[in-house]
Amino acid sequence: MSGSFKAKGLVLKEIKTSNSDKLLIVFLKYIGKISILSRGARLVKNKILISASAFSYSQFVVKPIGSYYVLKEVSLIRSFYGLNRSYESFCYAAYFCELCEKFIPDMEPFDDMLLFLLHALRALEHDKLPYMLIRSIFELKFLQDSGYMPNAHTCTCCSALIKYRCRLTVHGFYCEHCHVDDTCYEISHESLIVFKYILDSKVDSSFRFTVDKEITSKIAFVTDILVNFHLGYSGINSKKFIKQIESSQII
Repeated sequence: MSGSFKAKGLVLKEIKTSNSDKLLIVFLKYIGKISILSRGARLVKNKILISASAFSYSQFVVKPIGSYYVLKEVSLIRSFYGLNRSYESFCYAAYFCELCEKFIPDMEPFDDMLLFLLHALRALEHDKLPYMLIRSIFELKFLQDSGYMPNAHTCTCCSALIKYRCRLTVHGFYCEHCHVDDTCYEISHESLIVFKYILDSKVDSSFRFTVDKEITSKIAFVTDILVNFHLGYSGINSKKFIKQIESSQII
């Protein structure tokens, strides 16, 4: 990209570079994740303050200068400022954004994931589903979009259709008849239905269901193991706050 370009995107992270400037990590539609230098964005009177803040979905006009991208203009499309209403919603939103910031490659379009992230933030903001369930849905779809999530309909070993109970390892779903050497987790018929729904659902229907606390807890437990194996939690700073929140809940 040699000249200025316009693109819509979500601000994943802000990094202070001086008393007045900051670096924005932005997830752009059709382009992917890039870093944009925003001069004067930290000044209170700057009209772009909200448009260039974390959790803001905006339209950016960006100009490449050397090895940097510099923000020329920005206009707000949708602010998720309501996520700041509680410590819990803020932490989950920060976690989702950090997953994208850490594991999505620079300058590679992931438009489906961007759209899903926006729906996840909206689900947090509407506060109609348990945050733990929203977290599990987002993590499973993130793993699926990253190529890590196996097919929940057939056995990884024998390819037989899985209709009822099964076992799950970090490598896939297994029917009741196949031998599994890895550590496995029993998946009930009810939990299997939820797994299949999440992995098969389109973006606009992913957050339009709910389940009881027991199933939510079981799905979250297994999802934790899958994410930690495939992505690793060591570099995800916000995850520790999610663990604190969920460990304090009585499920």
